[in-house]
Amino acid sequence: MLSQKLSKITASATFAMKAKAQELKRQGKSIVSLTIGEPDFDVPEHIKLAAKKAIDDGFNKYTDTGGLYELKEAIVRKFKRDNNIEYQINEIMATAGGKQALYNIFQAILNPGDEVILPEPFWVSYVEQIKLADGLPVVINTIPNNFKLTADLVEKAISPRTKALVLCSPSNPTGTVVDNQEIQKIAQLAIKHNFYVVSDEVYEFLYFTNHKPLSIASLSKEICDLTLTVNAVSKTFSMTGWRLGFVGANAVIIKLMDNLQSHTTSNPNIIAQKAAIEGLNGDLKCVHGMRDAFKIRRDFLEKEMKKIANFSFAPMDGSFYAFINVGYYYNEKINNSDEFCLDLLAKTGLALTPGSAFGPSCDNFVRMSYASKMEELEEGMKRLREYLKI
Repeated sequence: MLSQKLSKITASATFAMKAKAQELKRQGKSIVSLTIGEPDFDVPEHIKLAAKKAIDDGFNKYTDTGGLYELKEAIVRKFKRDNNIEYQINEIMATAGGKQALYNIFQAILNPGDEVILPEPFWVSYVEQIKLADGLPVVINTIPNNFKLTADLVEKAISPRTKALVLCSPSNPTGTVVDNQEIQKIAQLAIKHNFYVVSDEVYEFLYFTNHKPLSIASLSKEICDLTLTVNAVSKTFSMTGWRLGFVGANAVIIKLMDNLQSHTTSNPNIIAQKAAIEGLNGDLKCVHGMRDAFKIRRDFLEKEMKKIANFSFAPMDGSFYAFINVGYYYNEKINNSDEFCLDLLAKTGLALTPGSAFGPSCDNFVRMSYASKMEELEEGMKRLREYLKI
């Protein structure tokens, strides 16, 4: 009697582990949860004030499905200022978080049997959203290439049924950043073979390399027309619970997405929209301050993990995750990442996300989020060392 399609969809592993940790915490256990990708910083004050003013000024009605006109104007300016991408108002829409933006995209561009090239390790929701749109994920394993996506890997996965490539740089879950030269080569492949690039740029400011990650849509008009650029205020301004994302893409696709959203959630929260306008129009001092703090935490974790024998991890170039190979520590009782994380949580109270959530080749890995206070990271590493008996 239930939907066969939804019966095949699995719940988000990150939220599942977070829920397990919260339940143990409610039972009075000492828990350190490094599972979820949620900055611990407060929302910048000027953004909160804009939200309060919107409430006081009576902004509590519907807006256009794709968001307020002034929000779209702010998004257009943001894309030009930060990413060197020229979008028009009718090429922009706002959504209830970046996750809805991605859902809308896959529903708008995929037909049954269309293939989507998905670099592995991948964020947990990509594969499920592709399947919900009747698409076929074509997974390409980047682990043997030190987690780096290259144009050669993409080219080998292209077929006559290829409809899109998912690009996430900096990456969730690995933290790697795709080299600019590879982005340029990937753009040429997309143009040559006429497939879309879904460019998830929610971690755009969280990079620790010498140069800001390159937005693929900025390279030319041709690739811009094939790119759907996804972003959100969640990571940039620590507004995860406000649920405000946005997309830049060609006007035909935006119209399809707008039609879909008009029958699902309608407009994003109007208070979140007004707050996002303030954030997008303001300077980025608060954003850079958060990045500096993440850099300190990142350096701490990298230093501590290098002290652990038989430990390896993906290059920590950006975002706020460490993707750690713990396979050496498996044994007869613990032989996959789910069992490792559950045992670790039960014995030490440290919650991490199992690598199995991020692709079929990732079961020797766990993901640790360092979007937490330094004291929690220090305690988390202490508990991890105790568990590994180091």
